[in-house]
Amino acid sequence: MKKKDIISMVVSLIVIVVAVYFGLQMMGIGPKKAPKKVQTTAATNEKTFTGNIDQTTLDSINKLNDYGEATLDNIGRVNPFAPVN
Repeated sequence: MKKKDIISMVVSLIVIVVAVYFGLQMMGIGPKKAPKKVQTTAATNEKTFTGNIDQTTLDSINKLNDYGEATLDNIGRVNPFAPVN
């Protein structure tokens, strides 16, 4: 074998090994890495739920509307984008 053939075989072997490694990583079969335990500022400032609801929260909940259910009169139309008669 020529030097050029050996170099191309080594390069292709490296590419194949790397492709198999990443394929196994994506399928979850490959070696596992331990997840880093990083605490964000939101986690440190997390408030505990006390069960008490203040008046501003009740007012914002009462402002919400229930618009009911969707009408089912357009189901089965031949052209769903045509105007309703």
